[in-house]
Amino acid sequence: MNSKKSLLSCFIATILLVVCVTLLPVDAQAAETIANGTCGKNLTWVLDDAGTLTISGTGTMKDYILGSPWEEYRDSILQVVITDGVTSIGDYAFHNCPNLTTVTMANTVTSIGWSAFDICENLSSINIPSSVTKIEAGAFCWVGIKSVYIDDLTAWMNINFEDEYANPLCWGKSSLYLNGSLLTDVTIPEGITVLSPAILSSEGLERVVIPRGVTTIGARAFSYCTNLKSITIPDSVTAIGEYAFLSCENLSEIILPNSVTSLGSYVFSSCESLQSITIPSSITSIPQYAFLGCDNLTDIYIPNSVTSIGDSAFCQCDGLKNTPSLGSITSISKGMFQYCDKLSTVVIPNGVTSIGESAFNLCFALSKITIPSSVTHIGKDAFPSLSSWDHVYFEGTQAQWETLVKNNSESIKPLLDAEVHIAGNPLVVYSDANNLNVEIGKTITLSAGMWVDAETMGDPSGITFQLADGYVVKIVDTGIENGCFYLQLEGVMCGTTYVTFTDSTTARAVTVPVTVVNAQPDVYTLESVPEFKVYNGLFMEGPLNFYNENGLYVDSFHANVTDNGKAFVSFDVYNTNHTYAVVEVYDENGDICSAALIDKMSYLNDGIKKVLWDGTGCVVRDVFSGNALTYKQETNFSQRTPVEVEIPKNGYIRITANSMESDILAIVNAADIVMASYSLAKDAGNLNRLDFAKDLTEQLVIEDYLITSSINDRLAKEVLKGYHKEVFLNSKTAGDFASTLYNNLQELNLIDLILKSADKTAVGVVEAELKAVLGVYGDALDIVFTIGKAENLICQYMSLTGTETGGVVIIQNQLGGKRHCDNIVLESEVDFDPEVALQVYSVALDEALLEKIKNASLETYEILTKSILHTYNISLVKNGEETQHSSDVAVHIPIPDDLEYLGLSGHLKVYRIEEDGALTDMDAVVQGDTVMFTTDHFSLYTLVGYGVEDQPETDPSEPTTPETTPAEKDEPSDSKGGTDEPSNKGGIVWIIVAVVVVLTAGGVVAFILIKKKQS
Repeated sequence: MNSKKSLLSCFIATILLVVCVTLLPVDAQAAETIANGTCGKNLTWVLDDAGTLTISGTGTMKDYILGSPWEEYRDSILQVVITDGVTSIGDYAFHNCPNLTTVTMANTVTSIGWSAFDICENLSSINIPSSVTKIEAGAFCWVGIKSVYIDDLTAWMNINFEDEYANPLCWGKSSLYLNGSLLTDVTIPEGITVLSPAILSSEGLERVVIPRGVTTIGARAFSYCTNLKSITIPDSVTAIGEYAFLSCENLSEIILPNSVTSLGSYVFSSCESLQSITIPSSITSIPQYAFLGCDNLTDIYIPNSVTSIGDSAFCQCDGLKNTPSLGSITSISKGMFQYCDKLSTVVIPNGVTSIGESAFNLCFALSKITIPSSVTHIGKDAFPSLSSWDHVYFEGTQAQWETLVKNNSESIKPLLDAEVHIAGNPLVVYSDANNLNVEIGKTITLSAGMWVDAETMGDPSGITFQLADGYVVKIVDTGIENGCFYLQLEGVMCGTTYVTFTDSTTARAVTVPVTVVNAQPDVYTLESVPEFKVYNGLFMEGPLNFYNENGLYVDSFHANVTDNGKAFVSFDVYNTNHTYAVVEVYDENGDICSAALIDKMSYLNDGIKKVLWDGTGCVVRDVFSGNALTYKQETNFSQRTPVEVEIPKNGYIRITANSMESDILAIVNAADIVMASYSLAKDAGNLNRLDFAKDLTEQLVIEDYLITSSINDRLAKEVLKGYHKEVFLNSKTAGDFASTLYNNLQELNLIDLILKSADKTAVGVVEAELKAVLGVYGDALDIVFTIGKAENLICQYMSLTGTETGGVVIIQNQLGGKRHCDNIVLESEVDFDPEVALQVYSVALDEALLEKIKNASLETYEILTKSILHTYNISLVKNGEETQHSSDVAVHIPIPDDLEYLGLSGHLKVYRIEEDGALTDMDAVVQGDTVMFTTDHFSLYTLVGYGVEDQPETDPSEPTTPETTPAEKDEPSDSKGGTDEPSNKGGIVWIIVAVVVVLTAGGVVAFILIKKKQS
């Protein structure tokens, strides 16, 4: 029985097994091969009836152009499996497989060939292994991939995509997954220099940080990142490709660094949330369709560096109400502002010659437009015909308007129903301070007016102003005068603020910077030269060393000190003046040893009006329009001069644009004006004036003229005597001043030196001709001015008068226990802080200080007001703030000429003026040509000369001789005492020569005493 049961059980089990196998679904059975073959030297392929194409073996796949081995089966291919050992996918391998949905690649594949998967319309996902290093052009063209899976971000970023269509993310609406997780926040790995095309075009991406080192953002790199809200671009990036941020719908702000030099077309197209953007001054061209469809873009700054803007750049920017600044473009391109629904006011910038086809078409809110006289061509449908035009402001003459209408009759027709204002009304801002500098406690007046022609102003009642920083300046007065709205400001503290004037009628706006400065020089050591970080929005554009030092801007300062103590320094100077500036180098004895000339601005405008309005010091020319480093825009803003000089051990340099602060500068600028006047009058175009000025500068240093001259007064004053601030107002006064300068130079025996330099840089310049033009026979020069050929020369006159105050920077190459500045020397047994510089300047005892002294001691007050005085503010400065030394310091001051005899005879006192007005006797002693005393802290020091009979033995108690000049003058350093001059003893004559200039409102005076034997 048991054996029978056992047999029965086995039979039943067998029957059940057969039934189960019979009932299994077809796809669970082994797939049947429908085709196979080879696709490489060691590769085979198999396509089964399930639609799976499997590539197996080792090595590379063949490239195909006319058809792959499985071409006839391409409609049947549903998935592709590349097995381990295969190293490449050939060109056109899976081209136009319409039903392919999935591709699996082994981690041995390193390259994907040309158009390998193009037109695979249903390929929705793909895995790219970290072994892939190159994907060739068009590999994923016309592919609808939604998901791309990677396992190594660095490997993905390093893939060489030949074009954007080589990247499976290229067609947008795709997402990138890292190790199975959607990638939302990305910090680009270090070492990546180029972001390949479409590299992060992932719909799920929200935040990106690009590290410094990346130089290029490729085409479509972030296109269709619809959730992208934040991205950081470093200042190493120089190029951003086309479509780079296409349809980044949530990107509301992006900051472009000043390193970017090129943008691709459609770069920000359809960034619907973008509200504002600043184009850096490194950009010269904005490409076509750059901001197409940026619906909420309301604020865009375009610097003067931009010279061209492509077609439809701002098309469909519905948020724009006014045209933005448009840089220095010369044409409005085709469709530039087409479909801008809210655009109501258009200002075409001066210099534009043509307005392209459909430039403002379908902008139905337009009502006002300003057209400059430079426009000569208007394209078809440039302006919408259905807009309610109210005002057209044409900035040319009636004849020019009639010509424009005649030559563009159809295109301009929509504007002719508006009220046309001929001669326009540009908003012009004037200043009574040449470089928009104002000293603390002094005032500057800005005047804004709507100019209709050269003599008449429009109604200024619609002009308003906005002050950016009320801490730097305070408002003193406002009002309307001579057809202008004026604003008077007083300097309160050092810094720069901005004033924006707006005319409500035309929507014209001008923003100008006002810089508040100290009256005294700015001094630094090599170790303490400042470096300001200048920001444009959130991005740092700087660094900048000195801002608007009397129209000079200095950056890129670098110093290298050698073992022997010499310093080699280099920096860039941007000069916004129409006169030269200078860098003077002094040795440890205070003697000038070399000088580097800083080139001046020049203008080539075609009329005096343009010069006076747009190109001179009396008109605001450094117009601030969003870029903190406007001075670097070298076209019509500044002239850049690279400077390299060697500073001797314990020497220093002085940087100044003030001709009253430099004897060299006074001579060179005066001679330059003389030679320019000669060149105009004689129509001599062969004069290289920069070479002439440089050679003359060199001659002045080499021939030691500044030291050996017998001029008793300051040389700069003698050179420039007879000028006044109104010389530019008419041709006659300008011509008279040129003649005056010539006569001054002739009196100082400088003409021979000037002709010596001119001989190297011009042909046929002789003294007789100079005299005929500029001397007593100056009629020829008057004719020059009358016929309006002297625009640049008038600019020079105006800069010369406008730079006469302030603006000197001193940088000292001094270490150890010695400091000196303008011949005043400090010595200490304890080394000075290497960042501490010596600052010295002459001061006048003003009424407030004299009142303090009077209250402290009436006897002292009477002495000071009846004595020969020279008062100095001597201080140690660190980071712009006064500081004190940790030990006693010996101070050596050269004895001024009017105290020379009293000093040599022992009748000279030095007092420190304390804060409460009390005077402390410093027990000074005369040592040769200097007076020396020791102090433990720095303040105001005054040198007092007493008459021989009234010399006090201890403290001052008796007034000196009543014949001496009081010290209550604006320039006490120039006051003369009543003591008779001593007779010459030993056959010696003392010649006192001023080699360092007086700074207006309290500057530095230093003298050299030169002994000469009487002949």
